[in-house]
Amino acid sequence: MGSISGYKRLDAITIVMTRTKIKDEGFTLVELMVVITLIALMLLMGQATFKTRKWVNKLNSESKEFYYDLIFAKMTALENQNYISICFNRNMKINNDSNSTPIDYIIIKSDDCNLTSITNPDDIIKIKQAEKGSVRVNKIISSPRVTFDPNGFVDGITNLTISLTTSPPNNTKIAQDVTINRFGRIRVGNTYETN
Repeated sequence: MGSISGYKRLDAITIVMTRTKIKDEGFTLVELMVVITLIALMLLMGQATFKTRKWVNKLNSESKEFYYDLIFAKMTALENQNYISICFNRNMKINNDSNSTPIDYIIIKSDDCNLTSITNPDDIIKIKQAEKGSVRVNKIISSPRVTFDPNGFVDGITNLTISLTTSPPNNTKIAQDVTINRFGRIRVGNTYETN
């Protein structure tokens, strides 16, 4: 008999729940507007972050490439027991005509960056052309060159910081520093925003 009364009570609860479900089915207009507004705000925040991330990724890519070129120059100097220089000059061009792409830097077998003294084309190890396109990375450097001696040390400087910067459309500059000390230790810093 206990099970029958329990069955009836369960049946009564089910009937009450069914009635309240039917009564409260759906969302109010205010609830829908709040949810749509929250989704729109999250999408806008994500879009701004995505646009900035494109610039940060480009800067990270450029700094890694530059880091590996510095390591390559150091290892080449050690291997060949020769001076290897990385020369920075925005005015250098490949063909010296007005349509050629400017050079970002050149890696050469020499202890200076006098390109007229290079007689053997094999002395030019790498030419890094300046980037074309919407994402541009600039190198701010106090010295026109970095020279590794035959022992892998940096010739003529104690510490050198090269700042790679880029300017997204939102008027903030994103920068990353590459530091080289006298002993040839190369370190890439974190990405940061600057004005």
